[in-house]
Amino acid sequence: MSAYGKGQRGFLLWELTLVIMIMTVLAALAFPGVFKFYRQAAVEYEAEHLLADIRRCQSLSRVSGSSAWKYGADSSADTFVHLVLEKGRYTTMAGNLRTLERHAYLAGVKAVKEDNTTYATRADIAFSQEGTPRSVESMMTILIYYQGYEQEGRRIMISKGGRIRMERGQHGG
Repeated sequence: MSAYGKGQRGFLLWELTLVIMIMTVLAALAFPGVFKFYRQAAVEYEAEHLLADIRRCQSLSRVSGSSAWKYGADSSADTFVHLVLEKGRYTTMAGNLRTLERHAYLAGVKAVKEDNTTYATRADIAFSQEGTPRSVESMMTILIYYQGYEQEGRRIMISKGGRIRMERGQHGG
């Protein structure tokens, strides 16, 4: 006779089935929390990344604008660094021709330019030598959010005077 008695036959399979069922229930309960953590972390990461790149564009435009004329810039458009917000990514460019960096958003993350109730997936963010935005009349707002969760998004605001800030937290809408 084996080490296991006749009454023990099939007991291991029953235990294994029970453990798998318990793990499935626990995973189903944990999934919404894990998903919420991921989407908030992804949005925060992308918002911080975009904020840093906008500030870098502003800083480079202040520093390189006047000195670019000495290094072959043919027009004023060649003397500034700007950021082009596109669907699914953004590109940092020097002048109109030279791409400095491309950044693709994490899966599910979107960024749009907000104008009251309308959204645009394309925007050009450029600064003058003084650090003020070139095409902002009062305030430019960029919303970074996880698709389907706009209310949890982050807003990057650029004022006419060149102040750049990020707003976190729950939003209506």
